[in-house]
Amino acid sequence: MYSKTTNNNVRLLLKRVYIEVDKRGENAVLAGKLKILTSDVKRERYKTSLSLVFDLSDNLKNSLNVKLLAPTIKFFESVGPDQIIYNKSLLHMTLFTFLSAESENSFDPKSDNIDKYESLSLRALHTLHPVRIKFSKVLLSENCIFLAGFPSGNGIVRIRDEIKKMLEMENLRYYKGPKNRIAHISFVRWGEQIPIEVRGNVLKFIKSLNKGSESTAAFDKVDLVLGNSYSDGPTRKIVRSIYLK
Repeated sequence: MYSKTTNNNVRLLLKRVYIEVDKRGENAVLAGKLKILTSDVKRERYKTSLSLVFDLSDNLKNSLNVKLLAPTIKFFESVGPDQIIYNKSLLHMTLFTFLSAESENSFDPKSDNIDKYESLSLRALHTLHPVRIKFSKVLLSENCIFLAGFPSGNGIVRIRDEIKKMLEMENLRYYKGPKNRIAHISFVRWGEQIPIEVRGNVLKFIKSLNKGSESTAAFDKVDLVLGNSYSDGPTRKIVRSIYLK
């Protein structure tokens, strides 16, 4: 059983990270400096991500579709420009990104041994119990719009640290960006810069999504996934499903 102090420390750490990420995202919208998912990345590079992810229940997906996806689609149809809005069926929460196609550490089938990552995942996750996460606020980053989550306990933090140690001991490449520090569900990926005349409206809209966005989810299965999470031509292969006890 994790102490209340430990839980509070994890929550405070996440809050600081979310504030930092959200501020950078807001500044990027206002300055027209969002990190755009280019056509080349969508077509070629995003076929090569390798991650451990929690799939969402159908009930949670349906709820997020009504509260977040539908109004977001309607909003961007009215103000533009086109953004990449996730398909409901592909909503997920990433536990750990081994190799991200949006960085220099993308998966290379010629040099990266997927069996080693699978074996490491099995060894690391055998001590992780089912996880509960409270999702409570819609935020933005330089890359996306997302629903921020706060895990109960420090199980996710502990496992991420353990995975990093194992990767370094085995000299395996891995992604070292912010996705491995937070617990979130992305539902929009920036596809174009926001025109200057609607930037304020976009920020107001994102804040408006917070009303009724709170939910709690329990996860007892982690999938090792190779592929694409975006709505335009997704390719997604589950390499291994790992059940938590």
